Amino acid sequence: MRRLARRLLYFIPILWLSGCRLLNPTDPLDELDHAYDLWATRGYDSYSYEVIRSCFCGLPGVGRVVVVVVHDWVPVAAWNADTGEPFGPGEVAAFPTVEDLFDLAEDAIRHADRFTIEYDDRLGYPRVLDIDYLKNAIDDELFVGSSRLEPIG
Repeated sequence: MRRLARRLLYFIPILWLSGCRLLNPTDPLDELDHAYDLWATRGYDSYSYEVIRSCFCGLPGVGRVVVVVVHDWVPVAAWNADTGEPFGPGEVAAFPTVEDLFDLAEDAIRHADRFTIEYDDRLGYPRVLDIDYLKNAIDDELFVGSSRLEPIG
């Protein structure tokens, strides 16, 4: 009996420490800060990446995979990844930069009823933003997926 009690005393701190993460999950703002720091250390001001958005918002390219080119933190070109059809200059400005994705993530963390955010393990940028701003509202949801980020220059 004493052996069992000693063994339990040995394992209790281990179980307690492993359970701390389950009882106190990582703060989403801390995760955001960590991801942004990872992104910022890369120093990419010009890059291309693919983005897909799903929302009832009237934005260009909704529901389609779009290649976005960002130069000096500003979207300068965008085209449909499947057809190669380019978007006009006024439409290009409506596509998000990575910095815009971080802003959207922070807004979701602070204001949305429900959200899922996933970050790229290597570069830190938000890869998945699945946001429901109002629990009982219809058509307020927003999904943004991003991938294939490549620096330019």
